[in-house]
Amino acid sequence: NARAPKKSHIVSQAKEAIHLPKKLEKKEKEKEKVKKQDTQDKDTTKMHKKGKHENKKKEEGERQEDAQHAPAQDAQHAPANMTDAQVAEAREEALAKLEKPLEKMKVKELLALMEERGVECQKCQGAEKSHIVSQAKEAIHLPKKLEKKEKEKEKVKKQDTQDKDTTKMHKKGKHENKKKEEGERQEDAQHAPAQDAQHAPANMTDAQVAEAREEALAKLEKP
Repeated sequence: NARAPKKSHIVSQAKEAIHLPKKLEKKEKEKEKVKKQDTQDKDTTKMHKKGKHENKKKEEGERQEDAQHAPAQDAQHAPANMTDAQVAEAREEALAKLEKPLEKMKVKELLALMEERGVECQKCQGAEKSHIVSQAKEAIHLPKKLEKKEKEKEKVKKQDTQDKDTTKMHKKGKHENKKKEEGERQEDAQHAPAQDAQHAPANMTDAQVAEAREEALAKLEKP
């Protein structure tokens, strides 16, 4: 605090502080730590995005595969907005795939066929078989309810598998980052003895502070 302090006074104060870490070095270490964390976060995000991209690609491939097999399924999966000509064609295809003609089926079989497709036979109580055959023919091109449910279940199952794969990749990325951090900590621990003099903690004993000062002074280029 004096206007013109003696050099010995300044030397004394410098000696008191020689074991403390350099501010610039501390800032550099903090910046390096933040930089590493950012890199790890980016790597994890990249892996997550990669997983989502792969799932999207997989879904696209499945859609294309479904499209390739679509013609074979048209008869049973005719959309509701088909024209009369398309419906008639779909019916003919569905009828051709039956093991036996509708006319040769029992009433019980015809009713079961309609039930499978979610269609209720209208005015069939006590009706002639020809009436039931006619209604069964009207519904033959429609998709089976059970088959539709199975497809929906399969779709949900696939989505769950894809979500699990993405989560697994995300966890793998976090695990790798954690492993990397652990390796860096071990590396830091190996170099720690050489840094003790400059990085003495605030809760050191007087003897430890004195020893740290001696080590720091010994490392100076000149007294």
